[in-house]
Amino acid sequence: MKFRFRALLATTISLLIAAVPAIAAETITVVATKFPNGDVLKVAKPILKEQGYDLKIIEIPSYTGHGIVTVKGSTPQEIYNPNLQVLNGKYDANFFQPDIYLDEYNKLSGSNLTDIGKVFYIPFAIYLSPIHKLESASISSLAQKHEGMTVGIPTAYIDAARALKLLEANHLISLDPKEPIPNLSDVTANPYHLHIIQVDNEVMPPLVQNNSFDMIVMNSGRAYLKNLYVTNQSLLENDSDRYSNVVVTTKANSDSPKMKALVKALQSPEVRKFIQQNYRSVVKASF
Repeated sequence: MKFRFRALLATTISLLIAAVPAIAAETITVVATKFPNGDVLKVAKPILKEQGYDLKIIEIPSYTGHGIVTVKGSTPQEIYNPNLQVLNGKYDANFFQPDIYLDEYNKLSGSNLTDIGKVFYIPFAIYLSPIHKLESASISSLAQKHEGMTVGIPTAYIDAARALKLLEANHLISLDPKEPIPNLSDVTANPYHLHIIQVDNEVMPPLVQNNSFDMIVMNSGRAYLKNLYVTNQSLLENDSDRYSNVVVTTKANSDSPKMKALVKALQSPEVRKFIQQNYRSVVKASF
């Protein structure tokens, strides 16, 4: 009798458990550029799953603007804009930009989007045409030998500022120190008479590969996708504090448990290992 009662009780409990619906995982939606942000998010996805979160990654093409301000003082475009999509609640967060771009967006749009964590840094770099070889550790010696070299820099004004600052760091030009985001008019000295020309990012790699330009200065991630690689570490920008890619959400959501879980997963040892093993030092972990 006691055995039959226990068996009946066990069956009843099993039926009750089966009748209880499974608790659905809480969803985190992140809009991100495919390279390398989307790839890195895929590494974080199983980490978040173990914590009860279902990470939904909405990938957008890499390096196509996405509402980032390209002309100083202009209003951010609202077409295909991950910042606007987070502001209006379509997605929980975005992952495609450094702080300097976010700060400009907030200033010009009156928004309060918040950086909740740095993940990786993609430096700008100087790329030389195949006809030029560095004969010393200094590119300025090459510029002195070949006075009047043609240099391509991006058209977008923050990217142009990064390029100009890298030229200055390599002692090729001097810039007005009062300008935090300098442009060509802020060049105060050009001792090697460089011809600095602003060019669309998409056409810069072939211009240096076919020797039309002596050098170009651009985002090394863009260059990597066009099979251009840095040959000398001195030609790399070194400013991860300012230019690391960050996770962005609204101020109201910045302290939420799922946003904290997202950042923790993206700053995990697994993500660091993935970055180190897959991007030939073009992408560098910022945590």
